[in-house]
Amino acid sequence: MTAQGVQTGTSVWVDGVQVGKVESVHLNPAVRDRPIEVLMELETPYDLGIPRDSISRLASQGVLGPSVINIDTRMATGSRVENNGVLKSQEAAVSDQGADVMENVGNALVNESKKLRQQQKVPTTPATQ
Repeated sequence: MTAQGVQTGTSVWVDGVQVGKVESVHLNPAVRDRPIEVLMELETPYDLGIPRDSISRLASQGVLGPSVINIDTRMATGSRVENNGVLKSQEAAVSDQGADVMENVGNALVNESKKLRQQQKVPTTPATQ
């Protein structure tokens, strides 16, 4: 997982539900393939057993929202991860969805602007007395 945007206080979600925050972010060069270590604190009023084969991914809240860590347990079947355990991370798939949304918003603004300019150009006839 890249740590872009992850810092102390970043929200942690499990299957789309906010359950905690990032306590710290460290670089550990000894772990060559994924050298970023993120310590998370999860707090729920109920027992939350996260399977050790769950996957953590960096995501964002909405198109322009802040970065969050989402732990996906939906396909996990392993035993429960212990305190200070390790979850694997997975790079988020690059998606054009955000760019598509921004393009659609931009096009809508351009079209609305054209309509407003057309309304301003309509000649008005003076009122007859």
